[in-house]
Amino acid sequence: MIYGINGTAISSAYSLDSAIPKAYALNGTQVFPDGNLPLKVMSYNVGSWTAFGGKATASNQEFWYALQNGIFNTERPDLCGIQEYYSAIGSYSVPTMLSQYFTSQYEVDWVSTKAGRGLCANYTMTNAHEVNFQNQNGEIRSYLIADVTINGKTVKFLTAHLALDNATIIEQIQELLSAVANFDYWILTGDFNIAFPNAQSDGYTYLVKPFLDAGYHVANGSDFGFINTFSTKAPGDDSDWRVLDNIMCSANIDITDVYVDETKLEMLTTQGIDHLPLIAEMELT
Repeated sequence: MIYGINGTAISSAYSLDSAIPKAYALNGTQVFPDGNLPLKVMSYNVGSWTAFGGKATASNQEFWYALQNGIFNTERPDLCGIQEYYSAIGSYSVPTMLSQYFTSQYEVDWVSTKAGRGLCANYTMTNAHEVNFQNQNGEIRSYLIADVTINGKTVKFLTAHLALDNATIIEQIQELLSAVANFDYWILTGDFNIAFPNAQSDGYTYLVKPFLDAGYHVANGSDFGFINTFSTKAPGDDSDWRVLDNIMCSANIDITDVYVDETKLEMLTTQGIDHLPLIAEMELT
């Protein structure tokens, strides 16, 4: 059973025990009139998946697991970069859940010194591996990268979760810029841990502007405005919304729409959930 954010049942059609058909909204089979290939890309800090921590009970673990199924079932992304990945939610297997929506997965599980990350795709994914940032401060930070074959083209697909202090974040951003400069087609998803509420902010200067100046495309903080993705406050309290998550891509990939999935909106902070999934629809030219 899938449950709404208030805990009430929505439908038995998407039972956790039922096979969910893989009828992806943007699955690479349709093309736009100009011949370009549409892609739906998600960047998603899942809040450690274990929103209830060590106090989890069987009932709220099932609720959390069902909520994640609901988001992926609604959005059906072609590519998803995950931050704060855990391989299990209580007795539930996260890879098993994700396999209902993606044909390829590569994950690095959470350990005491490193937050987990994951790459999921509905395309052939090869050469997936982890790269530790050279610049660190305390907890080890890294990014994942893989080759994804889309319409005969090799796209470098990355997800990153940056440090907690601005000095290290700025250095890690430069490392990412140096990495993608070597690629033809690429897509980067991530929680960059630096707020960029407007074009006058330091976060914009350090994160968004360098990618735009290099001729790349940026989903959040560019043509589609500044979209809040993170809050530390209770629902209804707008005092600490932050523009924190982003998706960037090479100049030969066009971004056609950007939005957040608000399924979790009413649960932010009250149950340990702090990020909304950021989605960008793209055209691979």
